[in-house]
Amino acid sequence: MTVVHINTSAAWGGLEQYTIFLVEQQQSHQVDSELICRVDTPLHVAAVNAGIPVRTVRGGGHVNLECIRILRHAKYSKRVVHAHTGTDVWAASLSAMYTNNPIVFHAHMVPSAKNDRIHRWLYKRVSTVVTPSNTHAAIIPDNYPVSKDQVKVIRHARKVELYAHTQAEQHDLRKLHGIKNSDFVLGYFGRIDKQKGMVELVQAMSLLNTNTLANTKLFIIGDASCATIRGEKTIEKKALEVERWMHDYISTSNLGDKVIRVPHSDTGNLLFPLIDVAILPSYREMFSLSVLEAMLSGKPVIGTNSGGTPEQLQDGRGILVPPKSPKAIAEAIEEYYRDEELRNKHAQNGYAWALKNCDPAVIMEQYNSLYKELLEKVT
Repeated sequence: MTVVHINTSAAWGGLEQYTIFLVEQQQSHQVDSELICRVDTPLHVAAVNAGIPVRTVRGGGHVNLECIRILRHAKYSKRVVHAHTGTDVWAASLSAMYTNNPIVFHAHMVPSAKNDRIHRWLYKRVSTVVTPSNTHAAIIPDNYPVSKDQVKVIRHARKVELYAHTQAEQHDLRKLHGIKNSDFVLGYFGRIDKQKGMVELVQAMSLLNTNTLANTKLFIIGDASCATIRGEKTIEKKALEVERWMHDYISTSNLGDKVIRVPHSDTGNLLFPLIDVAILPSYREMFSLSVLEAMLSGKPVIGTNSGGTPEQLQDGRGILVPPKSPKAIAEAIEEYYRDEELRNKHAQNGYAWALKNCDPAVIMEQYNSLYKELLEKVT
């Protein structure tokens, strides 16, 4: 069985990083997998460094003739085509006019309406839409021209061993960053983007009571949303505006020593021991990898009651707050600050849930079963 993954994104965020993780995991579980991606993008570089077989195309776009030609090649007959963006569905579907390859569309992003005539024609060729979220699985048939039977929930996965740490490691990491063991440390891991709730998160810091703020630090770990094409990095305009706003607000609100910026790193998981509580204030989220990583690191999480995040944090696994509410975020921070027992209970519940629902071996078996079922239907 061979699976051809397509991801022509020029960005480097959770979607792109999870594509690499998924291909690596499938290879380790004896699935012949390879990747079609844009040349000289972060995704291309990461794939090469990971030893993933790669075919490159020069551009993106909906009608990607290079990608279509690759998929039409005889080598790719009777293979599963796994598309990771809505744009990549176009190349997969257009190539399917000449092959009988089943197509899996991985809905990493919150679904928007795709019910026009063109998309109805394109999605006739999609065999299955995979989503990590039950919440979004319920609305995908309303937004995409597919039936309920074509939607399958497969959770995201992470390697558990990458997130284990000791108290000594936490102590050493805090010492390295000039943080006292008595400090209450919050952490945001992700892109700097308005939709991620960065404005509300920083505003929440200024709403904390004097005693809480005196003992609290917020680490913002990540970079502004950007795209890299042929080595040239371009920061998105709206993300740059958020960066500038954050800088000005922090400076004028006397938060300069309370909010600490750390650039993105592919080893960002190594910083989870530094924090006491993770925060994801996104306006909407499909199924957050940073929440999952925080859970596996044994950290409680504050997240927004929107999208797939409640699936991760409900039933005593974290604190849910309304989107776009600095006041609610501040109140959740205060609650965790006052109640160490609650932090520990939520962290334990979250860790147990993540182990049960997001084990890589289980998730890969679910993908293998799906791929085999789809191939059997075309042979």
